[in-house]
Amino acid sequence: MEPAEFALAESSAVAPTFAMTDRFGGDTGSFTECGFAAQDLDPSKHKDTFEVPKNCSDAWNHPDKFQRDKWREAINAEFERMNNRGVWEKIKKEDMEPSRRCVKHKWVTDIKRSGRFRACLVACGCSQTPGVDFTEVYLPVINDTSFCIAMVMKLQMNLDAVIFDVETAFLHGDLKEKMHVDCPDGMVTFGNECLLLKQTICGPVQSAARCNHKFSVVLMGLGFKRCPSDPCLFRRGSGEKTLIILCYVDDNLIVGKRQEIDKFLEEVKQSEFKCTLEEDSNDCLSCNIQMDPETVAGWIGQPHMTKKTEKTCGEEVANMQNYTAPGTPGFKLLKASEESEMIGDDLQS
Repeated sequence: MEPAEFALAESSAVAPTFAMTDRFGGDTGSFTECGFAAQDLDPSKHKDTFEVPKNCSDAWNHPDKFQRDKWREAINAEFERMNNRGVWEKIKKEDMEPSRRCVKHKWVTDIKRSGRFRACLVACGCSQTPGVDFTEVYLPVINDTSFCIAMVMKLQMNLDAVIFDVETAFLHGDLKEKMHVDCPDGMVTFGNECLLLKQTICGPVQSAARCNHKFSVVLMGLGFKRCPSDPCLFRRGSGEKTLIILCYVDDNLIVGKRQEIDKFLEEVKQSEFKCTLEEDSNDCLSCNIQMDPETVAGWIGQPHMTKKTEKTCGEEVANMQNYTAPGTPGFKLLKASEESEMIGDDLQS
């Protein structure tokens, strides 16, 4: 791998290999968001307040200094993670096999509901060649029924729940196929260069399967058993020692007694996987979960999706009918006709 040295924006320090440089140009002034200083805003309000840039250049040169610094930090962090994992190797395009081509890429930016700015370099799976760049496809996601049953168990058995996210999960998969990717926007290149992938990254259609396989091996090595009817559900122990893990790509929810959860998290630290914890399990798998142990009742919904729809569609959904309870998919109520059979008073009770 060829090293590259270049200066960080607004700094004379030498940047790590493949870090971003201020190469996009453009005005990088400053403004006050919505009449107040952006840095004084509650992080939980970032997602609803700030617009997510459409591309890497817009993020890197954002006109607001607070957001610009956050996006640059996120982009440089993504490069650093990939560089530390040894995900790729720079090669000349003329050294590629004649029948191979480079997979396209793009930067995906987002603001998490916790307020964290996230930039992810994604290979475009739609540009992969079937049978050459990949041979199998599946996405490991927990079944919605399994998820609801686990929530009922948590409520009925008064269990604890912790969300743990596998850091750089997509960079852990062992790539069996040979894949090449164009050098990403912002990377300094010398001549006609591209990247030869050594590990999976986010985007290729086989990445989720490869990463899930490796993580599953770690879990089963720790004594977990995979559910035969749901391969994304793992269980270990019984009674007070019961632990249940629900996997949704790289987001995981573990349910059990707190002592057993802490024991498991210490065991995971001994593996190559690093996890970040989120104690608030009320926001899980894009769902808002509210539970009341006293009444043994719970509620699962996605109110943020309603806000997102209203923000995106505006007046198109402003006057639409609101429902107090969701309907069953595929279930329809039809108005009775005069020929319809009616239930008599003697049958109503």
